[in-house]
Amino acid sequence: MDHEKAERAVPSGGAKLWLRRAALPAALCLAAAFVVITLVSKSSFLYPFNDWVDAQWYMSMGHGIVDGKVPYRDLFEQKGVLIYMLFAFAYLIGGTSFIGVWLLEIVFAAAFLFLSYRIGRLYFTRKVCLLLIVPESLLTYGAAAFALGGGAVEEYCLPLLSYGLLAFLRCAREARGPRRTETVLLGVFAACIFWIKYTILAFYAVLVVFFFVDRLMRKDGKGAAVLVCLFLAGLAAASLPWLVYFAVNGALDDLWQVYILDNFLYASAGGVNVLPRMLERMLENFFLSVLFLAALAAFMFCSEVAPRYRVGILLAAVLLFVAQGVIGKQYVYYYLVLAVFIPVGIYGLYRMARYCLHALRRAWAAPSARQKARIFPSARGAMYGDADEDLFSDTSARLQRVRLSRAVCIGALALALAAGGSLLFGNCTSELFLPPQTYPQTAVAERIEQEGGGVLLSYKMYDYGFYSACDQSPGFYYFAQNNFNRKDFPQLFEGQESYVTEARPDFVVTERSVYEEEKDTLLSRYEAIGEYSYRHVENNYDIRDLQFVLLARR
Repeated sequence: MDHEKAERAVPSGGAKLWLRRAALPAALCLAAAFVVITLVSKSSFLYPFNDWVDAQWYMSMGHGIVDGKVPYRDLFEQKGVLIYMLFAFAYLIGGTSFIGVWLLEIVFAAAFLFLSYRIGRLYFTRKVCLLLIVPESLLTYGAAAFALGGGAVEEYCLPLLSYGLLAFLRCAREARGPRRTETVLLGVFAACIFWIKYTILAFYAVLVVFFFVDRLMRKDGKGAAVLVCLFLAGLAAASLPWLVYFAVNGALDDLWQVYILDNFLYASAGGVNVLPRMLERMLENFFLSVLFLAALAAFMFCSEVAPRYRVGILLAAVLLFVAQGVIGKQYVYYYLVLAVFIPVGIYGLYRMARYCLHALRRAWAAPSARQKARIFPSARGAMYGDADEDLFSDTSARLQRVRLSRAVCIGALALALAAGGSLLFGNCTSELFLPPQTYPQTAVAERIEQEGGGVLLSYKMYDYGFYSACDQSPGFYYFAQNNFNRKDFPQLFEGQESYVTEARPDFVVTERSVYEEEKDTLLSRYEAIGEYSYRHVENNYDIRDLQFVLLARR
């Protein structure tokens, strides 16, 4: 039954009723998002510092925007401008404390959970979907894909992808194309994804192409044209502000070079052992992977929708997985997008459990005496009318009394245990309530302040948060080491080396191995004034020992 459709089909004046019915799940989603994000995100006030490099890159870019710098023109980083603007907004709220990021994460998580609730309503009753909100939040934000402390671009794309999945599933169950408002929103959300990380756009691309081809196959050329026009209108409306922003700042060429060309080079520079690495990442995100595969099974064998819709959503889901989990560098947080399919995956597991239970009932309903003897050796005498027939009959009767609700309860318990396991093993909760002095970023900021302050450069290493700790936006175009290698992108290395050979930064922070290698050559104009080490936690079971050296200009 389409529970979600029944809920939306309210009588006149039903808008208020719909809002009242949506208030409880919305409030529960917000509460679950607040609790879980506060526990697992390093942006939360429960953590002394967010030292995850991606989040710090975005904060440095956002801080730079607030200070009047333009992405790609004044600062080099290859993600989309929308993620930088979100972090600029977060900086305006809470500065480099990451409180603003924490609030943004809660809002995006609540939106994602609510859309997941709406997807679940296509398959389950309201009560079941309300009960699923908390496990879904734990499975998503307690997964290894969230292990680095929050702030990945995939996290902000979750509600955008969920809306696309919800719109498609509604269309599939009603055997129709998207309505005009839905089409425009698909264009707007596709544009938002494009300006965050365009490789994730593969999901929306398949959906829109499917609807277009479907209209043509129905011999509705006018409808296909209207679909394209409305989608492009939404896409343009959400893209125009960023194009105007770069045009006004004379940075359109920089946008094209860095975000499109350089970013494509970055995304395509993956490893050679694709399959082993993919399997490793899927095992690390075991529950997300299982639910994703169960969702694919549900799409494939779901008899409620026409086969063409099943093919369309399967292609969209698989292409999204390929773009994130096969092509490119295959970082663990790339797999966070699989959380979009959690409600459908739960439905797939439910259907499989139901099928197995019914098959078991049929197998025990009326077996022959020979089958009884093969299953139960003690029932062998039943072939000759012995009393062992009572043993088999009693067992068969018990199985016939097994209710599906019991299987659902067992499944819900298993889901809760899986969610709890994700929360325990999949993130950085071991860093809760640590003192700020645990992190060398704090000590470096204090030492620079003692020396009278000055411009800092993070040299040949990631942005571990030294800029944020010092509350300064980067003063150099190549302000940190990205994941490019020297062969593919020599200008990044040569740029940073020119800064130190010309002694442009007042202070340089780098890893000890780099300092030992270059202290008599490229770094000869600097002297070491501090050495620091700490354990960098990427999740509760993956810890690296890092050593940094702070250098001051001679």
